[in-house]
Amino acid sequence: MDKKNQQPKKGEIDDFAKALLNKKTDMAIYADEQKKEDADEDQSVIDRKEAEQTLSSALDLLRKERGQSTIAEEEKRFYYSQLEENDGWEEEDDDFTTSSIEDLKTQSFDVESVAKALSDYDQNQEVKAKLKVDLNKSNAKGIAHKEEEKPKKKSRSKKKSRKLLPWIILVIVLGLGCLGGYAYKVYVWNPAHIVTEDMEKAYDRLVAYADEYGSDLDSSATLMSDSERLELLNMKEDYEMLNETQKSAINEYFQEQTKMTYLELVDELETFQEQVSDPENESYKTISDLLSKWSSLTASQQYQIIDLEAGYQDLPKVLQDRIDELASSNANTTFAKLVSQLRESRDASAQQQQQQLSSLQSQLSSLQSQLATNQQYASTLETELQTAQASGDSETIADLNTAIASNNDTISNLEKQIETIQAQIDQLNQ
Repeated sequence: MDKKNQQPKKGEIDDFAKALLNKKTDMAIYADEQKKEDADEDQSVIDRKEAEQTLSSALDLLRKERGQSTIAEEEKRFYYSQLEENDGWEEEDDDFTTSSIEDLKTQSFDVESVAKALSDYDQNQEVKAKLKVDLNKSNAKGIAHKEEEKPKKKSRSKKKSRKLLPWIILVIVLGLGCLGGYAYKVYVWNPAHIVTEDMEKAYDRLVAYADEYGSDLDSSATLMSDSERLELLNMKEDYEMLNETQKSAINEYFQEQTKMTYLELVDELETFQEQVSDPENESYKTISDLLSKWSSLTASQQYQIIDLEAGYQDLPKVLQDRIDELASSNANTTFAKLVSQLRESRDASAQQQQQQLSSLQSQLSSLQSQLATNQQYASTLETELQTAQASGDSETIADLNTAIASNNDTISNLEKQIETIQAQIDQLNQ
């Protein structure tokens, strides 16, 4: 059937015109309700825009940290692509002419379908108007239009975006929380900077030990004993308690005081303790004991060091170094030099002793000879006294008694001298 036969009769209106009239009638009757709906919609739009603004600020901050473009820049690119896509659509939809109405007359429309079509058309017009406004704003700012930056996918519907909005906000909040926690851990809460009271006490104990050990390097100081030195091995827990900053400071302080870091000194003391406990190194204990009380020893006791020279040579270097420290502190020389000095001294003393012994022995022989002579003289006097007593010569008897008494005194003195010299000889021979 041709279009001419389908035209309405005079006085009648076609279905499309009727739908338009019904639409206007509804709008006039329900104007107040429409305004209320529009107000509610405006309020929801405001709330949505505020939420979107908060979300956009958070997303922009996160995107800047990642080196990405802001949301506004991405929206502008999206608007450009939409505008290009809608150019053809606008031309197609704007062709709302009489010819198109004539084509619509051939179709059957009801009121609801026509109203829906009008509503969709209004929405499309609003979208196009918004795109044009955004384009004008972008051009006013001098932003060039880039054709190559077209998005590959179309934007999602408003309904789906609203459903995803809470999840997006949650992800952003969690991300910012993670960033905040990481920043707090790095810049605020740093285990390397935390110092407890126990850590401070442990640090002070190690410093005190380093001070005392360092004083051993001073010749005027009293040297620490082996047991005192080995106390550092019992302070490992104190060192392990410290944080990294304190450990670094302790090692530097030990380097200044002892010429070794804490770790180096611990290694040396562990080796020292192991060598001291070895039965093959028994000579170390004998030598160290003698050197520790050196000033109170007699010459003969000091000479014992000479006999321990071979034992010293068999000791490991760490024990030899320790003996040299003791010798330097107590005898002002190294062990080798001390042994050399003692040997020279002993040899000189032995030569002197031999000379002294020879002299004493010569004196002893002379006294013994004198004693024998006086003893012989005493026998002669006793014989003469007996003869004078027999003859009754009183004068001779008196003279003989005087001579006998004097000779006995001489004999007594000679015996005492002999006893003294013999004691000296016996002492030298020890």
